[in-house]
Amino acid sequence: MSCDRDDLVGLALNALDLAEAERVRRAVEADPALAAELEKIERHLALHDGLPRLGPAPALWYGIRDRIDVRPAPRSLFHRFWMPAAAALLVAVALFWPAPERDRSRSYQRLFGDVAEAPGGTLACTTVSRLRLANGVTVTMDAQTTISGHHPRSPRLVLGTGRVFLEVAENARGYAVETGDIEVVTTGTAFLVDARGLVWVESGSVRCRSATHGEATVAAGEFFPRDAAPELASPRAWFMRPTLTARILDNSTIRVVIRNDMPDPLQVAPRTGGEPLFFASFLGDDYPLSPDRFDAPLTLAPKTDKSFLLRLPRSLPDREALFVAYPAGRVRVEAKR
Repeated sequence: MSCDRDDLVGLALNALDLAEAERVRRAVEADPALAAELEKIERHLALHDGLPRLGPAPALWYGIRDRIDVRPAPRSLFHRFWMPAAAALLVAVALFWPAPERDRSRSYQRLFGDVAEAPGGTLACTTVSRLRLANGVTVTMDAQTTISGHHPRSPRLVLGTGRVFLEVAENARGYAVETGDIEVVTTGTAFLVDARGLVWVESGSVRCRSATHGEATVAAGEFFPRDAAPELASPRAWFMRPTLTARILDNSTIRVVIRNDMPDPLQVAPRTGGEPLFFASFLGDDYPLSPDRFDAPLTLAPKTDKSFLLRLPRSLPDREALFVAYPAGRVRVEAKR
């Protein structure tokens, strides 16, 4: 299965029929190089989407027609008097009629994950999700994160809850993120912002302002505030989470599916030092669950999953809720019956 640049442009412009679009999507999912090229095309289109639409002057056609027809027929009274008046009326309507509100669905593109938009425009996700905003900024949202201010002409993003990782192009310098009393202004970089008041820069640099911690320039590898104690050595790992689902087959058996919706390969760690792969929580206790014959690392490619059939250590009452946790990915979900 292959595709060329014209196919990628057609997909980005929604110009392909359903069969062709599906074929190109499958090719993109299977080839990281095509996925990178599609991302460049979509970023380019997003940058041009905000440019004003310029139309020809109302009298342009008359000038062209006069040059083509050197001996025009005499114009009627209608053409001599009412046509210019009608043209002037159309220009006035175009200038002063209220412009329709921009379609919010075009303010961002969902790359993966589960994102919902509230009536007020706030975006919320239940799983790790990634968006590309119309201004070219890529935002990766951690699970249970809310953001606003994502509209095309907005120079800043407001983080309500959770954490985000932003990748800002050089031509978007000055883009800002606000959360609590912290404002982060970028010069073209990749950085993380946590709603609890933590900033970490992966590349480039940002300028942080806070009523509590003052003002500072934060370079690659540094945190703001300076004395922050992050949970992980590499904050980007916060976003490398699998998607977990669990189903109760009977009162003693569950099926757990772990899926990689990330754009990069994800390693599922085996038991090391007796550590279980999953935990089951019910009746007020946590029970370790480890699949049999799982003693080697498992790498999940993007858009793939792995299913495990697990026995519960004790019988689950009929109406008891069961939660399954994957500690290595910090994911916990309620099992469905």
